[in-house]
Amino acid sequence: MLGLSGTGKTTLSADRAGALLGDDEHAWSNDGIANFENGCYAKLIDLDAKKEPEIHQAVFHPAPPEKHGAIVENAMIYPDGTFDLFDDRLTPNSRGSYPLEFLSNVKASSAAGTRRRSSSSPRTPTASSSDRASVEGTGHAVVPHGVHEQTRGTETGIVEPKTTFSRFFGEPFMPRNPDVYARMLGEKLDEHGTEVYLVNTGWSGGPYGQAKRMDITLTRTMVHAALSGELHDVSTR
Repeated sequence: MLGLSGTGKTTLSADRAGALLGDDEHAWSNDGIANFENGCYAKLIDLDAKKEPEIHQAVFHPAPPEKHGAIVENAMIYPDGTFDLFDDRLTPNSRGSYPLEFLSNVKASSAAGTRRRSSSSPRTPTASSSDRASVEGTGHAVVPHGVHEQTRGTETGIVEPKTTFSRFFGEPFMPRNPDVYARMLGEKLDEHGTEVYLVNTGWSGGPYGQAKRMDITLTRTMVHAALSGELHDVSTR
């Protein structure tokens, strides 16, 4: 899953339907996908324990402070120690950090598959975008969406949605020019016949101030449909 901060990657990947490799920083080599980090960094604003039980349990499970292991930042907390995750007076960019093992379904190894299995390469990556864009394609047709993504930013000082363009979602970590990574991505997509879906995980139902965020249960259903191949025979325009 590719996407800028706040587009729903961590929430969608914390799904008991599939084992998680990692939350951030992955490499796609000839041996498949591998993860570089051992923890997760999730947005907490409006976190619902019923819709997102994995993240809620990872961050707010009962444990003594010295053994708890999760970190919460930028969230409203009251003197009695309770959190109000629906209060955005401070910032909508509240976060929780926790180790991978706090989730119930995590792959023991941070690498997918083995050298002898070509299936270790991703069959259906998804790109998450918090706007109204939507596209599906294969190979080089989707490379521009991987290099320059449009979304709504959640950084300090941004009140109304603004278009943000990020070089390959990770400009600080990419020392070469964007075309280098675009070419590498396109070659991988072509080599494995990989399908890519751009999913709108943002708002629907009206302009800013009236629209509501996409329901996570609906978005997760759409991602499952893309991964399972159900969308192959669906008519599009």
